Amino acid sequence: MIYLHKIIPLITSPLFLALTLLIISIFLKKNKFIKLKSFLIFLSFLILFTFSNPLISNKLVKYIEAPYQLMKLSEVPQSDYIVVLSGMVHEVKDDVYEWSDPDRFFAGIKLLNANKGKKIIFTGGVLPWEKKKKTEGELLKNKSLEFGVEENDILVTKKVQNTYEEANAISHLIDNKSKIILVTSAFHMKRAEFLLKKHSFNVFSYPVDFRYKYNKITILDFIPSASSLSWSSFVIREVLGRMYYRVKFLLK
Repeated sequence: MIYLHKIIPLITSPLFLALTLLIISIFLKKNKFIKLKSFLIFLSFLILFTFSNPLISNKLVKYIEAPYQLMKLSEVPQSDYIVVLSGMVHEVKDDVYEWSDPDRFFAGIKLLNANKGKKIIFTGGVLPWEKKKKTEGELLKNKSLEFGVEENDILVTKKVQNTYEEANAISHLIDNKSKIILVTSAFHMKRAEFLLKKHSFNVFSYPVDFRYKYNKITILDFIPSASSLSWSSFVIREVLGRMYYRVKFLLK
């Protein structure tokens, strides 16, 4: 199933759609389908230009991060557990790991040090094609110990491959009526919050890793870029993920 979750966003990405339209236009005969051929070529370039535009991709990022905002510690209530979801560590080689984005980890530690939760939970994220000798949860547990967190205050779930499995694993680790502070990236929060609430957890969302840029508009914002195309594709992937799980639960 995890492979399907990776393939569907690929075939619905703007780049894939644009290339597909171009390939179809190449095989159309000029004499019979000249208008259709021209339309497909125009449409493919329109898709690429639109989704690679920094202004548009930034607006899309703002959409998936809404309605979440940066929070002060004083706004966070006392809870039973602080839950930090996986997705911030990658293996360089030979059991050497580096941060992809450490915001989730450091936010979790900050909340624990502020006594906002009694214990911190890391999820055992690992994908089937990864060669990690340890799950992400185990790695983050070790890193927490280096920061002086007591071992008894750290819980790690079993191996998980996606957000759905993370929610299930957490429900088997602690009581489903627990009050939890959920720590994950702002763009990922709505999906994660939805899945954990389905297990009857009392969830308080603590979003981090915001990607929307509040910069003033410059001439560079009108120039297409590969990074903007990548972010537009990422937004589409996240929206598809939200839709998938909502339909999944509706059909249950």
